[in-house]
Amino acid sequence: MQTGTTSGIDASAPTRSGTTASASVIGAAGLRRSLMARATFGHRREDRAELDALGQDAWLDLQLQPELIDDSSMDARLGAYPWLGVGAVQGMDSATLRQNYGGGGWRLSEESKSVRILRAKDSRRQLFERVVDFWNDHFNVPFTAQDANYLRPVHEERVIRRHAFGKFPEFLAAVAMSPAMGAFLDQDSNRAGLPNENYARELLELHTLGEGNGYTEEDVREVARCFTGWTYVRHWEPGAFGTFRFDSSVHDQGYKTVLGRLIPNGGQLDGVRVLRLLALDPRTARHVSSKLVRWFLGEDAAAGLVMVSGQSIVDRVTGVFLATDGDIRAMLREILSVESLRAVQPWRRRRLKQPFHFGMSFLRALEIEITNPSTAVYGLAGLGQVPFEWPDPDGYPDETDAWASNLAPRWRFASAILNGWTSWSSVPSGKLASFCQGVGPEAWGRCVSAALTGGEMDTSDVEAIQAFVDGAPSTPGAADLLAAFELGASSPSFQTI
Repeated sequence: MQTGTTSGIDASAPTRSGTTASASVIGAAGLRRSLMARATFGHRREDRAELDALGQDAWLDLQLQPELIDDSSMDARLGAYPWLGVGAVQGMDSATLRQNYGGGGWRLSEESKSVRILRAKDSRRQLFERVVDFWNDHFNVPFTAQDANYLRPVHEERVIRRHAFGKFPEFLAAVAMSPAMGAFLDQDSNRAGLPNENYARELLELHTLGEGNGYTEEDVREVARCFTGWTYVRHWEPGAFGTFRFDSSVHDQGYKTVLGRLIPNGGQLDGVRVLRLLALDPRTARHVSSKLVRWFLGEDAAAGLVMVSGQSIVDRVTGVFLATDGDIRAMLREILSVESLRAVQPWRRRRLKQPFHFGMSFLRALEIEITNPSTAVYGLAGLGQVPFEWPDPDGYPDETDAWASNLAPRWRFASAILNGWTSWSSVPSGKLASFCQGVGPEAWGRCVSAALTGGEMDTSDVEAIQAFVDGAPSTPGAADLLAAFELGASSPSFQTI
C-alpha cells in the first residue's frame, strides 16, 4: 500500500509498497518484520506481538539469552523422547543409547529429526534454533556416518546445542573431540604412517580458514599427522562406547609444521595446538563471520558489499570475533542490529528460504499443529530438506541459486497441508476463516498477507491474490479462501526473507 511518504514504510501499512525499494530508510515496523523473518523460523502472531511489545533491541537481547526464556511447553512436548533429556536433565550418552535402542538405532535417527522439527517450529527460543541450524551445517554430521544413530544425537545435544551461543575456540575443540565427527571423517583410521586426511582437510577448508585461504596440501598432511590417535571407543573395545579416546600407540611422534608454525611432539597436545592456532586466526574469523552474515543477511552482505558507517558488515563482525575471542552472541548482536538491517535494506535484498525454513515458516504462520512428528519427516523429504541428511561435510547449501528449482515441491507441501492430505498435520475446520474473521472477500489479499507475513507481502503479490479472489465465478467461499492461502504460500514474498 502506498504510504505517501519518502521517509520509509508506514508502520501501519498492511502491505509493503513496491515503490519503496528505492527508499534509504525503513520504518520501525519494517525493521521488526525483517528481524523476525531472519532471526526466527518465520512470522507467528504470538511472537510478533512479543516483538512489538518489547521493541527490537529488547527482543534481540532476550533471544540472545535463551536460558531466560520460558520454554516449558516445548520441554513438555519433548518429554515423549526419554533418551533426550530436557531442561536441567541430561540425556542418555551413546553407550546407554546403544544398550536401550536396538536394531542399529534407526528409531533414534528418526526421532532426532522429529525433535529438530518440533524445536524449529514451536520453541520460543527461536534465534537459538536458527543458530543451531547454522552450526549443524557448518559442522555437518549426517546420520549416514558410522555409528551415527548412537553418536549423532549426543553430538547434537552436548556439542552443537551446548556451544551454539558460546565462544568459537571452545566450540571448535568440542567438535574435534566429538566421536560423531571423528566417525564421519574417519579419525578412527588416522594413524602414524597411514594418515587419513579427511578431518584435517575439512577442518581447514570448512570449519576454520575457508577453502584455498592460505594453506597448502602439505599443511593438510601435517594437520592430519597432528590428529593421529584421536579416536573414540568403539562397541567392541573396553570402556564406554562413544566417548573420545586418544590412542598414543598410533600417534605420529615426529615434529610437524602447520602454517609455518612448528608443532613439537606432544601427543594429544599436537591436535590441541593446531586447534588453538586455527580458532582465532583472522582468516577463520572472516570465514565464519561471512557465513553467519550470509545466513542472516544474504549474499551481498556476505560478499562485503553492504556498508555501515563506512565499513562492511563482514568487516564489523570479523572485528567483533577477533575482539571477543570468537564470542558468538556478540557477533549475532552485530549482525542483527538495527544498523545492519537498515543497511541491508531487506526489502531490496530478498533471498530464497531454504526448504526447511519455508516449511517451518508456513506451519508457524498458520499455527498448524504437528500431530505426528515422525511422519512429518517424510513430508520434509518431499519438500527437499530433511534435518541431518546432507551426505557431504559442507552441510546444506546456503546460496539462493542452490534452491532455485525447488519451488514446485513447496507449493505441493502447502497445498497438501491445507487440503488435509497429510497424516502428520492438522488444520482444524474454520482455521483459515479465523484469520480473516470480519474481513470480506474484497480484502482477502491483505488478510492472507497479514496471516502469513504479518503484512509484509509486496503489493504486487497481494494484488495477485486479490485478483484471483475477485475472479471467482460466484461469490467467493471457503474453497476460494483456501486457494488464496495456497497462492500466498507460493508468492515471492513468502518464499523469501
